[in-house]
Amino acid sequence: YIIRDPREVLVSYARHNNMSIDKALKFFVEDQSIRLIKMEGIVNWSLHYKSWKSFTSVPSMFIKYEELIKNPKKIFREILNLFSQHTNIVLKKDLLEKTIQYTKFNYLQKLEDQYGFEEAKESKFFYTGKIDTWKKILNINQIRSVEKAFSKEMIELGYL
Repeated sequence: YIIRDPREVLVSYARHNNMSIDKALKFFVEDQSIRLIKMEGIVNWSLHYKSWKSFTSVPSMFIKYEELIKNPKKIFREILNLFSQHTNIVLKKDLLEKTIQYTKFNYLQKLEDQYGFEEAKESKFFYTGKIDTWKKILNINQIRSVEKAFSKEMIELGYL
């Protein structure tokens, strides 16, 4: 499960849905219900995280998006290590390097430019993929709202 800083998710969610940060923030921190969009159930950041955390019937690991961006080789090795404990997967250095290249954000952007992406609405889905952009976009009240709403989970994950 790839988890991302909820402050960054708020920025991304607002942009993806072409809405103001404040409008997105209202759903993002206050709504504890499930919203259905087409066939997909959408919940706030905390409920989404908790739902995956409580799903213990299969082996899993939580990967912080920020760590994946900073050190993809280390994270992919950890993923392969988990898989190798439950399957016959074997680490092949050349395939690891190719996988990292094919999952880089700029490569995914090029694929979207070439083939489109179903979840893209009015703009690109793979927009920047950067980390910490929220620091330049959110105001102090928006930051406090997110941190107050999700403080327990953010502390648990090392975001606070």
